[in-house]
Amino acid sequence: MVKISFPMAFSICLTQRLRARFLARAGLAMLVMLFAGGCGKSGPAAPVIPANATPEEHAIILARAALGPDDKLTAINTLVLAGTMTDGKNQPLGQVVLLFKKPARQRSEIRAPDQSVIIQGSDGVEGWFLSIDKNNNKTISVLKSPQEMQNIYMTMENLYFYRATERIQGASVTMDGETQYHDFPCWKVSFHYPDNFTYVRYIDRVNGQLHGSVIEPIGAEFIEEGQKIVNGINFPVILRNYKKDGQLDQTIKFNNIIINQPLDDRLFDMPSLMDLYKTSAPPKAAATANPSPAASPAPAAAAPTGSSPLLVPALAPPLTPN
Repeated sequence: MVKISFPMAFSICLTQRLRARFLARAGLAMLVMLFAGGCGKSGPAAPVIPANATPEEHAIILARAALGPDDKLTAINTLVLAGTMTDGKNQPLGQVVLLFKKPARQRSEIRAPDQSVIIQGSDGVEGWFLSIDKNNNKTISVLKSPQEMQNIYMTMENLYFYRATERIQGASVTMDGETQYHDFPCWKVSFHYPDNFTYVRYIDRVNGQLHGSVIEPIGAEFIEEGQKIVNGINFPVILRNYKKDGQLDQTIKFNNIIINQPLDDRLFDMPSLMDLYKTSAPPKAAATANPSPAASPAPAAAAPTGSSPLLVPALAPPLTPN
């Protein structure tokens, strides 16, 4: 559905490793794609399944009902997820915040313990990546088209709850039969997107609960734990990401889950060079032998109208709990 003091050498190495990992997997947003399925452990009454429903539609209706009322799922326009991330050895990687807004905007941020920051964003058309090290040095780049398309699929998976494929030309859903998944009787349902990108969901045949997902062809597996009910909708609170070889890769624990928080579209736009320059630390004044008396500081200039916000406020906009 829908999840970094140490010496400088360690910080730089970790930042590069995170950047490579995020780019290789089309962004931090992939770490929370399982929120699209949710973790409905005690869902509402069984939904009505139309007699002419296909096997895959039957599974989707049951899975959505495990999350919450259909009208509440449809009414979600924005989703904010905030928490902490650790690696496979339970070592802290940093604070993480993920912002999603229909139809396909997303922004993912991680702040390491040394205060270096990695941000990936997309306005639904153009994707970008920004890294800021602890010395405030910045690097920004544009995501290549395949990576950006995968980000769009991932974002929509988080916002449309099993129905994102209905909004993307060339996408489809297939029922791949019944199977035992981690000892649960499940349907194996595959959500296919263009460019050979697929979410394989394992949905409980009895109650519609999502027991796990695998992203193909990457082979990464995601397992959800815990439950938090927000506005009548079931969300997991822990997301574990396993590598293709079965080793735990990362864990995200979400402390804050907010739906329909107003999010300015500019949060998802690529920062301009001027915005990056404005966030740079001011240069230190050179020392003089006979410094003059301190003058009263001039009032700070207001930010230009329409300027793109960058880490203002840090990691997330003001969060208004539901």
